[in-house]
Amino acid sequence: MDLDPFTGALWSSEKNRTKGKRKNSSRRNKNAGGGGRSLAPPPFTATFVTRKKLRFIASSAGSVSVGTFDLFDLVCTATAANAAYQMMSGVRIKRVQIWGPMAANLVPVTVSCEWSPNATLLIGQPSRIMSDTSMGAMRAAYVSTKPPTGSLASMWQSYNGGAGSAVLFKLAFPANSVVDVDFEFVLQNGETPTSVTAAVAAATVGAVYVRALDSNGSVLLIPVSYATI
Repeated sequence: MDLDPFTGALWSSEKNRTKGKRKNSSRRNKNAGGGGRSLAPPPFTATFVTRKKLRFIASSAGSVSVGTFDLFDLVCTATAANAAYQMMSGVRIKRVQIWGPMAANLVPVTVSCEWSPNATLLIGQPSRIMSDTSMGAMRAAYVSTKPPTGSLASMWQSYNGGAGSAVLFKLAFPANSVVDVDFEFVLQNGETPTSVTAAVAAATVGAVYVRALDSNGSVLLIPVSYATI
């Protein structure tokens, strides 16, 4: 179509469309993987990092300490009937929840979670206890708590091939309590496999298991809806 020699309207419209095309092309080039017109793919994070909540039921009343040994033993795979290896290389606790059922005679029961109880450590924060008590026939004892900011329990934990363990929190509960542990973990990727700390028996080779939350202690907190050893 010819340009209007007096107004130049069509010429102006075509010019604006051309400018718009150049701008869009420039934006596409900026956002292209590898920069500019390069065909190189952009960087990505190869590490498997995911978040998971596991549930446990107390087989009897008790008080247990949960440390790095217990956390890394949680998810494992069996290599023999009496041997299993950890599948995580890093763990970070996000939240702990406890429900304590009322006693049959309505005597109050108490649940508690104590953060950073390890007095021998020289980092983190002083001990902090969160607790609750049941009342009557309707209100269960309930605690929902996350690690205090700056505490050892709030940080990523690295097992480091069994070089050491620290107690991260302690739980106290009546029988049949329910404990949920919400955590993030990193799946191993080329690290030398580390065997679980607690003894293993009657495992199926190649199967994946979730162990008791206190597998290196009294073994009271049994996982729900998952195969365990």
